[in-house]
Parts: sequence; C-alpha cells; structure tokens
Amino acid sequence: MKHYFFVWWLFFSSNLMMAQHKTIDFLAEHQKYILLAEQVKGKLETSEAKFTFQLHLYGKDNIAIEWKKIAPQSSISLHLRMMQQPSIFELRGDKSIKEDQQKSIENFIRHFIKTPSSTSPLLFESYQRQGILNYLEKADSIAFNAYACNVGDHYQAGLYSEIIISESCLQLHQINWWNAESLDRKNYCMRKLAFLVPFQENKNQALDILKKEFFETEIYPFQNMLIGFQDHSAPNYRTCGQAIMVAIKNINH
Repeated sequence: MKHYFFVWWLFFSSNLMMAQHKTIDFLAEHQKYILLAEQVKGKLETSEAKFTFQLHLYGKDNIAIEWKKIAPQSSISLHLRMMQQPSIFELRGDKSIKEDQQKSIENFIRHFIKTPSSTSPLLFESYQRQGILNYLEKADSIAFNAYACNVGDHYQAGLYSEIIISESCLQLHQINWWNAESLDRKNYCMRKLAFLVPFQENKNQALDILKKEFFETEIYPFQNMLIGFQDHSAPNYRTCGQAIMVAIKNINH
C-alpha cells in the first residue's frame, strides 16, 4: 500500500511541478514587456528609419530589450536592462538616438512601468490561433526532463535560462554550463537545449537563427518548430541529457 501511495505521490508532485512551470503562464505574466517593446519600437520609427526588437526574459522582471535599426543600418540603437526591480532600469542608446528622444523614451518607460497591468488573454489567444501553444507544450515536456535534474539545472524563466521574443520568432534556451571552464575535466556540464518557433512559417530563417545561436548543435525539426540539442558534459553528468534525447525522439508519440 505504501508503495502505491509513493508512486501516486511521485506522479502527482511531478505533474504539479510541471504545471507550475508552463511557459505560456510565464509569458502571460510578462506580456507587458512585449507591449513595451512594441510601443517603444513605434516611437523610434520614422518614415526613413525602421526598427526591430528582441526581448530577453531571464526571470521574474529580469529582462533586456534591444531595438535595432534595420534600415539603413543594423547596429543596436537602444538597449534596456532591468533586473527584478522594474522601477530601476538602465537605458543606453548609440549615437543614432538623439538625446532628447532617448530622454522622452526613458520617461515613457518609467510611466509605463508604474502603470498597473493586468494579465490579458490576448497573448494566449494569439498563440492559440497560430498553433504556438502546442509547440510550447511539446517544448516544456522535453525541457522538464532536465529541470532540477543536476547541479546547474535551476532556471528562473520557467524551465529555461532565457526566453527570447522577437517579431519573427520565439526562442527557448535551456543551458547548463556548470563548471565548464574549470580545469577539472571530470565534473562539468556542457549542455544546450534550444527551441525555435517561427511566428510565420519560415523554417529557413528559423534554421539560420538556430545555427547562429548554436553552431555545433544537432537540429531536430518538429513541424514548424526546430529543436537544437547538444551535450558535451562529463560522462557521469550526461543522464539528464540522455533523458532529453529520448524525449526529443519520442516527440511525435
């Protein structure tokens, strides 16, 4: 009887932990920053200058946003960094951003952050329409195999080290680089797992992005989602990676 109770408890607690780390829930809690990225982009653009943005989520209110001028040049024009205290942030612009324009955007961000925000169903509905939810669920089911699995496997952005959102795609990165630079070559992790979901059906562009981010990574396609994975950990630290690999191979089941 005790054995069956233990198995039931293990199953229940595992599913409860999985439910607590759903990526769509984490994104819903931080969707105000997606709106912020879009609105600042609108303030930067003119008839001559077009911009794109990339939002990096590292944990609760731990974010970075980069706005890049895509015409006529592609350097980083404006960079926002915020770490857990939204009222305290750093905004840096390059020479293409005028001082008064940057000051205006800084004031806008400060006002935006102070304004209370509520979770809107718009993100959920948008992702549902595009079929993104299914990809997120598949990604989470794979990434969960390494959550709290080994030393270095504690992540702040749900199940991931970093979530990147741009206008073209959504990226989920789970990276364990524990002790990788140590001279001790017996105890270290060198594992990278990445998911890339295009918002538009453009696999070639997604593949280019994934190869750039993880140039040595083996790539596994699942419909319009691309999965990148590599594990060069020490032999006695590869159990978690092996579980991930099994989950990737069984993704269609």
